[in-house]
Amino acid sequence: MSGIRAKIDKFDEIIIEVSDEKTAASLWQKLESLYMTKSLTNKLLLKQRLFALRMQDGIELRDHLDKLNSILLELRNNNVKVEDEDAALILLVSLPNSFKNFMQSFIVGKDTGIGVAMEHHVTCLINSLCHIWGSRTWKTNDTSRNVWWLSVFSFGESWHNNHHAFESSARQGLEWWQIDISWYIVRFLEIIGLATDVKLPSESQRRRMALVR
Repeated sequence: MSGIRAKIDKFDEIIIEVSDEKTAASLWQKLESLYMTKSLTNKLLLKQRLFALRMQDGIELRDHLDKLNSILLELRNNNVKVEDEDAALILLVSLPNSFKNFMQSFIVGKDTGIGVAMEHHVTCLINSLCHIWGSRTWKTNDTSRNVWWLSVFSFGESWHNNHHAFESSARQGLEWWQIDISWYIVRFLEIIGLATDVKLPSESQRRRMALVR
């Protein structure tokens, strides 16, 4: 009831604002001046929130993703579309130093053997854990699952159900929020012309393989 009451009050407010207008043209102009400006301001504020978003240490990654997704949804409702690659890069930039330091250690540590050991353990986790725990999105003839919290450490390899469903796909994180650093690298190489014939699952393939919810 409170929601309905609020909408009625809002409608009354609009009527009062435009009650002095005599023609359809002046009425439309009045509405534009009142609400188009508000819409533009809302878009700017949402974009500001998006680019300023930072994940604080101690916050669950899933909660951070929910917050990011909420802003993107509000932008979409205001006819502002953020491309998947841009959303993924915004997500990476928003991660705290604890994630960034891990990634740097993982890459640089290969020269010292630390990275090799970490890579070995992550690979073992994927080939075991990703067949026990996690979620399934696609119909595959195996027990493969997607484990979201391993995606950063594995460069996207933990989207294991995605991989088993579309084995020729260069992209394993098929949704914008599914972190897939390997795909970002492949996509960059494709843009500059160093990677060609990059394969992705088609819409018809995705529909055919999707689990019925």
